Amino acid sequence: MAEVSKSPRVAFTDAIRLLQTFQGADLTRTIHQIEESLKGVAADGCASVLETSGAKAEILDAAAVVKQLAGQINVIIQIEARL
Repeated sequence: MAEVSKSPRVAFTDAIRLLQTFQGADLTRTIHQIEESLKGVAADGCASVLETSGAKAEILDAAAVVKQLAGQINVIIQIEARL
């Protein structure tokens, strides 16, 4: 049976656009508000809170795309530092 790809499904430019929209005026504040919304929520209610807060699957995919590229950039920086 073929293995399902777990690679991000969002193009980099789309990922940036999605994350810019999601972050609002301040990404730290947005994440803090989500964390506050999750306090006291049972495990089976977390998905609903995340969906309501805008942290949908496409946002998580977008974050994965940017994280992957950031890791590759970090490798390039480390290589340059050795030169």
